[in-house]
Amino acid sequence: MKNIKTLFFITVFCIGLSAEEFRGLKQILGVQQPHALKPYQINSKLHGKTPTQEWAAKHIVNELGADTIKVAMEKKHLLLQGFSVNGNPSLSELAEHEIYKSILKLPYKVSFFWAHGKLPFEYYTEDKKEEVYKEFYDFTKYLLTKYSGSGKTFMIGNWEGDWVLGAEKVGAETGHCTDENIAKMISWMNIRGKAVEDAKKATLHHKVDVFFYIEINHVHVAQNKGLKRMVNSVLPKTKFTDYVSVSAYDIQGIGIWKQPRNNESLKALSFKYLDYVESLLSPRLIKGKRVGIGEIGYSLSHIKEYYKVKDKTAEIIQAHLALENALANLEWGTPFWLWWALHDTDETEGKDKYMGFGILDQKTSKKRRLWHELKDYNKWAISHQKKSLEKGKILSQNEFREAAIIWLQSRVSSLKREIENL
Repeated sequence: MKNIKTLFFITVFCIGLSAEEFRGLKQILGVQQPHALKPYQINSKLHGKTPTQEWAAKHIVNELGADTIKVAMEKKHLLLQGFSVNGNPSLSELAEHEIYKSILKLPYKVSFFWAHGKLPFEYYTEDKKEEVYKEFYDFTKYLLTKYSGSGKTFMIGNWEGDWVLGAEKVGAETGHCTDENIAKMISWMNIRGKAVEDAKKATLHHKVDVFFYIEINHVHVAQNKGLKRMVNSVLPKTKFTDYVSVSAYDIQGIGIWKQPRNNESLKALSFKYLDYVESLLSPRLIKGKRVGIGEIGYSLSHIKEYYKVKDKTAEIIQAHLALENALANLEWGTPFWLWWALHDTDETEGKDKYMGFGILDQKTSKKRRLWHELKDYNKWAISHQKKSLEKGKILSQNEFREAAIIWLQSRVSSLKREIENL
């Protein structure tokens, strides 16, 4: 009887707590560089001999003080960094590679994965369901077992789903994604999500969790034009989606966020879209909002074009727009917000080689203004949490969010005054 009671307790402990209780406190704001740099994008003086995926993750956590990373754990990125990789390794096998082991042991709290696996969408067929299920079940079990007790949260998901679904081929602004692709995507997402769900129920673990998320990037054309996209055609039919990650350029990009680009105008523009996405999610036992910003960025080249300013002023405006965007999204309730990106990787045909999304200019090793703003935010977030713990209080997500909003309001006002005085 004692053993039965013990087993019952362990089972309830592992699968019965709400996701909110398991998630732990997060800093919410983050910056990402999920993939390896191409050889010509590397600065040997800056990166040394450290593989760039590892360098980026270490820099984000150890230098910038962020508690969130995003990793594209794929064979092609290992090859790009000069490693030899035999066969077609599974996600669990990739996680045992020296690079990813080094990244995953860093002291972050949340790790997002672009995890498409051995059978990404383009190669998936219904008769391959069991193969996909096994890979994602094994990967979830691996994470829960390997990192049990660590306090880490792992988010298993995908890169911008509407491009994967075929939106670019049918016309990004004009055509419907095909019914064939939509049915295939629903099946692919459900089998991966079910694998995560089943592994969580069957694997003994504590103080670690894994969630399944779907990333979308076409909300505007779905809501306003009725085009068939991930959000309206796939998302409502997925049973195991814990969170949605929005690559938010089509609802919060600089080109559609018209002047004045301030808190009020961004909320008026984007809240209706975030509400729309949230309304299409299937129910899950998770507290709070389940739609986050998986990617947003404002490039220096666009800022210089729109505002007619030079580099130094553009950097300050970029920092202001970024924090203004973060503030509005936290006010809506987003559980995560990720800036694109740590490095400059998006190339342009203009006089500047790169568009300037990066908070770090790897060509000159310069830390741009937004790097310093996010560093200050992370220092504040860590200090605020520590002070609360010293008083014997563990902040809830909402309590931390409310404090973060106040911090951001103050910093946004400061940046606005600085721009006005230029």
